[in-house]
Amino acid sequence: MTFTAWCEEVRAKGEKFISDYAPVWDYAKKVSLPEEFVMLAFQVFKDRYTNGEKGKRKTYSDWRATFLNAIKADWFRLWRVDADGRYCLTSAGLQADLEHRKAA
Repeated sequence: MTFTAWCEEVRAKGEKFISDYAPVWDYAKKVSLPEEFVMLAFQVFKDRYTNGEKGKRKTYSDWRATFLNAIKADWFRLWRVDADGRYCLTSAGLQADLEHRKAA
């Protein structure tokens, strides 16, 4: 199913997209990934699969698991971790943050 179809299905069921998807939050907690970075990644993920020509055609059977994969592999290169294990946004992350903060 496409991301747009999945979003419609989630809304119709009265569910949340990722905020109650424990595997994402368990992973983020395990690696100390800040919540705001997870939420930024979801905005970028949503934008890619809703607005991108190639992304709009992409289908997955489990979009939440796909998002977890995107977080684990940092598909969008939004953050980096320093030698002390602290996260910070990359240039791509800062740009995405500006874009999505202004859109909110």
